[in-house]
Amino acid sequence: MSADKTIKQNIAAATIFREYLKEKKMDPGFEHYDTLKLDEALSHFCMDVRKSDGNRMPLNTLILGHSICHRLHNYLKSGNNHRHQLDFNLTKTSTVEWHGVGGRTIHKMIKFDMGIVKLKTPKCVILLAGGNDVVEDTSVEEVAYKLISFCSILTNTYGVRRVVICAIMPRFPRDNFRFKKDGYNRDNTSVRDRAYKNMYFEKAQ
Repeated sequence: MSADKTIKQNIAAATIFREYLKEKKMDPGFEHYDTLKLDEALSHFCMDVRKSDGNRMPLNTLILGHSICHRLHNYLKSGNNHRHQLDFNLTKTSTVEWHGVGGRTIHKMIKFDMGIVKLKTPKCVILLAGGNDVVEDTSVEEVAYKLISFCSILTNTYGVRRVVICAIMPRFPRDNFRFKKDGYNRDNTSVRDRAYKNMYFEKAQ
């Protein structure tokens, strides 16, 4: 009985998806799509689908990242600025949850944080990652490859439909600051580090 019910639900879902493709002037024979085309079509379908009353279906969104994510979450929780809400006023379209740990590199996120992704089962992940992977001997392409690989894990293994990658922001390393009475000077190491991180800000978007 349970198997019959599942089959009926699958057929109903496939029918809705097929009608959606027709409305979008796309080939309704999604059974013949390759993996990339089907993944793209499904991601748009999940974002566009509506309930019977016309409202969007609520999605589960996870904001995942390093210390910036953690600190932003704490700032919003503090309630110091009433213009901003923890869920960004998205309650009608999505539930929003946060998970940020200081010092996280992409490798550490994959190693330690996938249990959170599995538990929360998000359909959308907003990713604040890559800043801790930026070191002087790392190329832009290497960090980009790590981010793309991470996105593939989220979509292919954990069923995430959409991943939003936030820009890597430029920043000064605090350890390389030399403060003086009339302000501060930056040594050569700090200048090189700033230029390198700013290169990521300009190119890794």
